[in-house]
Amino acid sequence: MQKKAKAAVSIGVFALAMTLIGNVIGVAFSTGREIMTYFADFGRIGLVGIVISFSLMFIFAPMSYATSRNMDKYTFDWIVTPLGWKPLRMFNLYFTLIGLFSSVSAMIAGTGSILEALFGVPYLVGALFMVAACIFTVCFSLKRFSDTLSIMVPIMVVLAIVICVICAVWPNVEGNSWDSVSSSNILISNWLISALVYFGINVGPVIQLVCPMSKDIKDRKTIRTAAVLSAVILMVVACCVAIAIVRNYSISSEAVLPTITMAYVKSPIAGILYGVVAIIAIYSTCAAFLHIFKASFNNIKPLKDNPLRLNVTLTVLAVVALAASFIGFANFVDKVWAVLGYFGYIGIAGVTFNYFYYKKHPQNRLTAVNNAESAPMPAGADEDSSAE
Repeated sequence: MQKKAKAAVSIGVFALAMTLIGNVIGVAFSTGREIMTYFADFGRIGLVGIVISFSLMFIFAPMSYATSRNMDKYTFDWIVTPLGWKPLRMFNLYFTLIGLFSSVSAMIAGTGSILEALFGVPYLVGALFMVAACIFTVCFSLKRFSDTLSIMVPIMVVLAIVICVICAVWPNVEGNSWDSVSSSNILISNWLISALVYFGINVGPVIQLVCPMSKDIKDRKTIRTAAVLSAVILMVVACCVAIAIVRNYSISSEAVLPTITMAYVKSPIAGILYGVVAIIAIYSTCAAFLHIFKASFNNIKPLKDNPLRLNVTLTVLAVVALAASFIGFANFVDKVWAVLGYFGYIGIAGVTFNYFYYKKHPQNRLTAVNNAESAPMPAGADEDSSAE
């Protein structure tokens, strides 16, 4: 009697859209620092930048899905490297880890800044708290707890919209206008460059998320619909944040954490609530990033199958990230990430090349035979296609 094939896992539109949104909204977005730096500082035209940046970002989600399926490769380093050229693939792999490391440092810095601003806790104490919590979670494999806390991300989205709409309609300080905004960041000298740099920063995490999930995404229509839904929701949230920042520019432009500062001035209770939710969401995301490092390091021979050595390595990494966090949260978002945004175009060029090349020369046997990029991939299909 023939054994029945196990049904493939299928990810629906809403679940995929929420995952994509959660992947983009981090500490810098939720605190308003990113939106102020890359969009609100340019005034009304910054709203156009938001539309351009998020539209481009989510065009690359379906492209990454199609490229993964056609290449029959499901990791970021393969998808962003033309023809899988090994030296460039290794560069992209390590560059990705550097990007993740900078995100961990920024989240540690963000936690220290939030606790210092809201509760007067010394920066170092707040940063150490986040490092200790994440190391404990990762070393003791409490990932389910971390995943449960990720529900804070959609709560933070709702809070951001509510608080920013209130601050936009009833600003804390009257007299602020679109003409009062200004940008002094030489790395993003005008609104269009700024929008493109922001796209370069954030498209990497989107691609990195879609690649391993592409086996389980139901079809091409699912990823396209989810990408459009994600882009629209994020555009609305980003525009609300940008308008609120401009309407309260005399307060927000001087703040390291614009949305939390605005919320606190409007109502200390609202500010503290927003700050606490942000810290919990940061913890969940930071722990998830350290899990990615753990999975990556587990493929290295000296660390493989040696939990103690692996945990020590992760602890050392977290301590280095803590030291790097003293660069300052604002400097990470405004300068370090801007530089990473320019480098991100190496990966963008790679994805674009692979998309068109492997569309004509698919390596996946099912795609090549059936030309069915939109068909669900049965369980074990990738093993079959790579066995030849």
